[in-house]
Amino acid sequence: KGDIDSSTPAVTMTSFQAAMEAKEVVARGKPPSTTPLWPAPIASDLARAKQREQSYQLQQHGDTQSLRHPVLGELEVPKGQQPEDFVNRKLKTLRKAIRKQVEYYFSDLNWSKDEYLRSLADSDGFVAIPNIMDFK
Repeated sequence: KGDIDSSTPAVTMTSFQAAMEAKEVVARGKPPSTTPLWPAPIASDLARAKQREQSYQLQQHGDTQSLRHPVLGELEVPKGQQPEDFVNRKLKTLRKAIRKQVEYYFSDLNWSKDEYLRSLADSDGFVAIPNIMDFK
């Protein structure tokens, strides 16, 4: 009907679908050919953060162990658990929580209501990672 060209199908994608497609691209290790996923300084920051995640100071206090982790802060390791396993489980839980929160931020429900988030988006609808990292 009207002026719509029916020979070219319209492609409509929700923000969640776009995020999932981007995740698949990253998982395959094939970023878009012309646009980097993030600037090199952020990539190196991520590498340094990954190294920090794997380092912590372990302290023994009688029967209990505590540790100071650069990302997780001060933690008491439950008796009978290995500190490295405990830290890895905590980091996995944290990553899941962050992912869930970011997926909510960019969900169709939130995107339609969040004027501030939309104001951070560029003309293609992308929000820079440093802006997302500033969220509280």
